[in-house]
Amino acid sequence: MARGCRPRGCRAPARRVHGRRVRYVIGSEPGQVNGMRWRPRPARVLTYDA
Repeated sequence: MARGCRPRGCRAPARRVHGRRVRYVIGSEPGQVNGMRWRPRPARVLTYDA
């Protein structure tokens, strides 16, 4: 958690994003999430999920 918290700001969004939005990116709605905030750093999100 410390790794993802540092660049984002140590807030709650980091936990929700890695737990809920990540699923949408995998197959539900990749376009929507990608346009939100998965494009600037998709590598970090995948690292935590995978």
